[in-house]
Amino acid sequence: MGAVCRSIYNEYLEAEYGSGTLRLKEYLNERNIPLSDLIAKADIDANTLRRYYTDSLKNVSLDILGKICYCLECNLCDILVYDSSAQKRKSKVKESNDNM
Repeated sequence: MGAVCRSIYNEYLEAEYGSGTLRLKEYLNERNIPLSDLIAKADIDANTLRRYYTDSLKNVSLDILGKICYCLECNLCDILVYDSSAQKRKSKVKESNDNM
């Protein structure tokens, strides 16, 4: 899929369903845990873990999220947040268009 098509598709998904955000960076910073400590403890490829840390991916692995939560002794909801506001915005736009 080309970059333009991927961008349009991602905007459609966000508008349709909302979006998920990884809060790994914030979680580690709040607890003064260096990313390097998590890399060593979790036995996850450093580049992969950096993508989770910067939330620069669209798909996540449940196995990797499980390892991260196990190593940090946290719950998934501590590092992953769902934002349905995009879905609500779409509903409001649709409602306003229906009223015209």
